[in-house]
Amino acid sequence: MSQDDPDSGRVTARDPAGERAARLLGFLRDLARARRDPAAHRRVHWLADLPGDVYVETDAGPGDVLFSLPVIPPTPPAVLEEFDGWLALRHWYRLLRDLAEDAGDDEAVLGAGLLSWRPAHGPPVHDHLLATPVRIALDGRTERIDVVLTGPVALRDGELLGGRPGFRGAHRTAAAVRAGRGFGLHPTAGDVLRDWCDAALAGAVDYRDDWTPDEAGTPVPQVRLAPALILRPPSREPVARYHERMADLLPELPTGFARFVTGRSPQVMRVPERTPETVPELLEGLLVRGRRVLVAARSAPAAAALHAAHQLGLAALAALRRAAA
Repeated sequence: MSQDDPDSGRVTARDPAGERAARLLGFLRDLARARRDPAAHRRVHWLADLPGDVYVETDAGPGDVLFSLPVIPPTPPAVLEEFDGWLALRHWYRLLRDLAEDAGDDEAVLGAGLLSWRPAHGPPVHDHLLATPVRIALDGRTERIDVVLTGPVALRDGELLGGRPGFRGAHRTAAAVRAGRGFGLHPTAGDVLRDWCDAALAGAVDYRDDWTPDEAGTPVPQVRLAPALILRPPSREPVARYHERMADLLPELPTGFARFVTGRSPQVMRVPERTPETVPELLEGLLVRGRRVLVAARSAPAAAALHAAHQLGLAALAALRRAAA
């Protein structure tokens, strides 16, 4: 008896290839989530510390400038009372210029809605609920630096609180964020965060519009607007959700998809210790033996560099796909 549905050609629960594909996708999902906490490796620059001379455009939308800094002269002012202001502006200018010229593999986001909580059980939480991607741009002519909002905004409560007792999610809030509310520092961000505080956790959550962060944390969860420019390793949660969604869709996919994903004996190889020069050789060796290879790179630039390193004939057979943010 065939283990595939001959009428639909879809993956069924009894299909061994489907079972292997489900296990592989589950493994990839868990691998994406089983990483070191990116909050431990992030760099946070609180907008509350911006000098008073810097204007922040709270109504900025997609493609708009959140704030700018002109070039700050390296020579301190002659007037002593102006020294502290010059020093603060110079600090922020050098910081943003360094990020504009080289942020490495880190992603830059505007964080809003700082959740600060030290629960009785489990690790503390001190991270932002909303994240809007930003681009730090250096004007080559004037040397002015612009912090530009790109988007879309993301609600990160599942990433921060998934699996914790008392967390029940805020589905209406999540739908509002997907519709574009809560972008950047728009007034709707406060509305979104208030709605989240009313719905997401079993107990009461206090919300404040303060820009100053709460560093200590309390046994009772608190949320402050506390906007910050954050540099952190790219989030792997979208990758985890992608694999989870693919596993959910398996019953609706042709059986050939499951067999293509898993092959006859799927193997997972992690090669962080190899130099970039040897990875293309490793992949080429597998491909010429007829193996199907799925590569998960640490970042989009790393994936593009690996794709470009292949010989022309093999590169033409490879597909480069970036996970959605």
